[in-house]
Amino acid sequence: MVRSVNVTQPVVCILAGGKSTRMDGVDKAELLVGGRRMIDRLIDRLTPQAGTIVIAGNDDRDTGLPVIPDDPAGPKGPAAALFSVGNWLQRNTPDADGFITAPVDAPLLPDDLVLKLASANGCAFADDGARKHPTIAYWRMSSLQRAFAQVDEENPSLHRLADLCQAQGVMFHPEQLTNINSPADLETFTRLHNDEPA
Repeated sequence: MVRSVNVTQPVVCILAGGKSTRMDGVDKAELLVGGRRMIDRLIDRLTPQAGTIVIAGNDDRDTGLPVIPDDPAGPKGPAAALFSVGNWLQRNTPDADGFITAPVDAPLLPDDLVLKLASANGCAFADDGARKHPTIAYWRMSSLQRAFAQVDEENPSLHRLADLCQAQGVMFHPEQLTNINSPADLETFTRLHNDEPA
C-alpha cells in the first residue's frame, strides 16, 4: 500500500542501494556509530526537514519507510535511483516539483539542508568549495526528465545529470558533507563523534 505523500515539504530520498565495495560489502546503513545505526541517525536529521522520507534500495532496514527499488527500465548505477524515484513521484505525487537526495553514509547533514537546496532556482547540489556532491542534491522533476531525455550515455553519472540539469552549487561546510566510504573513514568518524548525539 502506498502511503500518502506530503507535498508541502520536499520528498527526501535516502540513497541506500549501493554495493559498499569500499566497505567490503558491509551495508553502510547498518553500521553503528555511537551505538546507533547510520540510517537511523540520518533519518533523525532529515525528519524535521522533510514532508516524506523514502529509501532508494531494496530494504527498509526496519524503518517502516517506503522503499523504491531500481526500475528495470531505467539506467544502472547511481542514476537508477533518480530515475526510479522520479517515476514513483509521478505515479504517486504528480504535484511534486522535485525531491532531495541524501546518501545513507552522510551522518552530519545540517538541519537547513533541505531548505537551502530546495530554495535554489532549479536543481542544486551541495558544494564544499573543493568538491561537488551530486548525491546531496535537489532534483527538479521537469529538469531531470529533460536530462534523461537528452543524455547519450546508457548509465550516466550524477555529475553528468547535474550538468544537463544546469544545477547550481549550494555551499556547505565540508564537515557537514562528510561521507563514510571506507573502514578508515568509519574509524576516524567514530573517534571524533562517538559521544555526540545523532
